[in-house]
Amino acid sequence: MLKTRSISILFVFVISVSAQSDSPLVKYLQGNGGSCLNEQLEKAVKNYGNCISDFLKKVQNMQKPNRRFDYDIDTKQLCTLDFSKCFSDMGNALKMCLTVETYKEYFDNHLKLAKGAQSYVCSDGGKPLQDFLDHGIQCFGEPKTKQGIQKCAQLFENFTDKYFKREFHLENACRDISKGAKCYVEATDSCEDKTARNFLRNVIVKSFHDTDCRDIIAEDIPGSSGSVSAFSFLVVTAGMLAFLINL
Repeated sequence: MLKTRSISILFVFVISVSAQSDSPLVKYLQGNGGSCLNEQLEKAVKNYGNCISDFLKKVQNMQKPNRRFDYDIDTKQLCTLDFSKCFSDMGNALKMCLTVETYKEYFDNHLKLAKGAQSYVCSDGGKPLQDFLDHGIQCFGEPKTKQGIQKCAQLFENFTDKYFKREFHLENACRDISKGAKCYVEATDSCEDKTARNFLRNVIVKSFHDTDCRDIIAEDIPGSSGSVSAFSFLVVTAGMLAFLINL
């Protein structure tokens, strides 16, 4: 139940991240739109809400009381849920109303993170996820790790605004993200078992592999290994933080 609940929090968080990220987009559309926007925006937002609702129902079915996490069944379900679809569908619906540059800034970078998430976690039959749940998740319950994560929370809050205000491509925003990411990795380094640290380190570096922040983050957090993509740093770190708060 503990494992199922923690994974559910991660997936619920990615939806909340997407919901936050389109708030400045809606403002942009309202301020810069043509005649297509009123009808198109209303339809896209409605479909987006329905998509989120359907997605959350699937995730919530995995956290029923007294239900144990089943590796074969749940890993398969997690790896087939397309948690980027809601966001990508909204982007496609509004594409005609956006410039190429604006579409890339609001949708492309976020989709690179979201679509890359499952390839690492679900690689080799979901082994990275299974190893983390078996050996790594306990690290987040240790007092020293909790203290470290609390110190990182302010860094996370400081750069989240930049991340969702289309400054994702700027060097200073990338360095802010990298600073916060490194803080979380160091917070898990106190655990004797290094599964959590290695998983989180790989997650951070791999999730930004196809973005403009790639080189800066790889430089600050060296030594990663694994597949070409992973859970986005924001989903994992904030999801874990939410999990700890609810313990």
